[in-house]
Amino acid sequence: MSESLVWQKGHHGLRFGVNWEHSTVTDSSLENDPAQITLWSPQAVRQFNQGAPQNARILLPASFVTLDDILQLPLRSFRTSVGPPESLQRGFAKNRVIDLYRLFASDTWRAHRRLTVNAGLGWAYEPNALNDDLTKPALLVPILGADGLKPPAVHATNFSPTLGLAWMSTRDARTVVHAGVGQYYDPIGSANSGNLLNERYALSPLGTGRLTAS
Repeated sequence: MSESLVWQKGHHGLRFGVNWEHSTVTDSSLENDPAQITLWSPQAVRQFNQGAPQNARILLPASFVTLDDILQLPLRSFRTSVGPPESLQRGFAKNRVIDLYRLFASDTWRAHRRLTVNAGLGWAYEPNALNDDLTKPALLVPILGADGLKPPAVHATNFSPTLGLAWMSTRDARTVVHAGVGQYYDPIGSANSGNLLNERYALSPLGTGRLTAS
């Protein structure tokens, strides 16, 4: 939902607005299902056989055409996962609820016929952006201290000032120089969403979610 109001007064164009974004996300993963296995290559096995005694050598098929032929190679490592693919969210729900509230005000000021200045201030509040329902285990006290085990605080002071200008550098208006600067917040952007999911896996009660073993 988004609502805005524009008010023109003299050389100023004032704009006020409010935004509310509400969404639900389900995180799931079916990695290592039923298992991920890594085998030694035929070349590595042949090199091993050259230096191994006769009774320790590994028998290899003449060719590797079928899956059964490939599975005769010795196992190097494996990973398997058990449990439901969905990561449990707040209150053991399958869906993660995301809310974003934003207020903003801006002024477009025509300071000169060739210069326009833009200035604004926004405020954003995301009450459920982080995993603020999960505490950290006591084993981290030596690293984080007792106060460091608390859930992350919800920030209510995310103010975003912006400033920009547009300058018509030539009289024929064919060359315009734009410049701007601002501060923005995005705690659950694409770069951070994976970290939030991994944190839930690590801090949720044992036996919930999907567990991987090697």
